[in-house]
Amino acid sequence: MSSPRGVTSLATIDFTPGKKLFRSWIFFLKIIPIDYSVLTLESLDEGAGFVEQSKMGSMRSWRHVRSISADKEGCILTDEVSFEPKFAGPILSKVISAFFNHRHRRLSKYLAAAK
Repeated sequence: MSSPRGVTSLATIDFTPGKKLFRSWIFFLKIIPIDYSVLTLESLDEGAGFVEQSKMGSMRSWRHVRSISADKEGCILTDEVSFEPKFAGPILSKVISAFFNHRHRRLSKYLAAAK
């Protein structure tokens, strides 16, 4: 996903709940734009999670709730995603599930290496 120049973290952005932050392009293989999101946060609690409810080119609706909670071994990161695709619902459901599974594997490796 793209972000404006200089934006490296949601924590660095001043935002008003429910107001558009910026348009983010979603790329396949980091080069082919396949969709966009008009990123809109409902809430952001640094270190605890966020609620995103954004407009997307491919979705009638998109809601992403991320929560982070303490655990004896570090933390538990949970992503709850609900969406209504404009087309190809079963295929997009599998793609989104695979994407979040991949993201969680990468985050797990990254955070384990940072210890």
